[in-house]
Amino acid sequence: MTTNPRPAPFLGQHSFPLLSALLSSSCCVIQLVLNLFSFSCAGFSILTPYRPYLVALTAVSLSYTLFSRGLDSETLGIVLLCLLLMVSPDAVDYYNRTGYFESDTAAITHYLMGIEGMSCMACANRVKQTLETSPLVEEAKIFFQNASAIVTVATTSSTDHHAKHIVELVHNLHDKYSAVILESW
Repeated sequence: MTTNPRPAPFLGQHSFPLLSALLSSSCCVIQLVLNLFSFSCAGFSILTPYRPYLVALTAVSLSYTLFSRGLDSETLGIVLLCLLLMVSPDAVDYYNRTGYFESDTAAITHYLMGIEGMSCMACANRVKQTLETSPLVEEAKIFFQNASAIVTVATTSSTDHHAKHIVELVHNLHDKYSAVILESW
């Protein structure tokens, strides 16, 4: 009497590639979700130096999954989800460094800021969003790797007032952040 083997549970088959992909993006995906619910950083940035190894581990485990199972709709979905998770830190970094800029004001001042306390890409994204909610700020480009930002402000009055305002925005976001204006032009 032959019995048909039961297929392995969906999550059991794909848990390792999903887990390694999630850990490779933990500096950003998990933090962004936590920031949505107003939780500050939970220390996942400690995994950032290991991201290349986690990406490689994900690629190897996905290759094994594709080799052992073939390319069916479930596997294709897992591959796409893992790829999305693996590139998400790069996408967030790109978003933090670029931005939409269109100004109809004649007087614009750029501030180079040093920002301490950003421990992950999600922190940088949080600072960017906070700065860009100010009606004075036209654009904010955050550079996580060197803990700096370039903030473009439409100047209508004293530039000292604007400089103090954007520094206060960062300070008021969370007490772990500190900001200082390094240069303006």
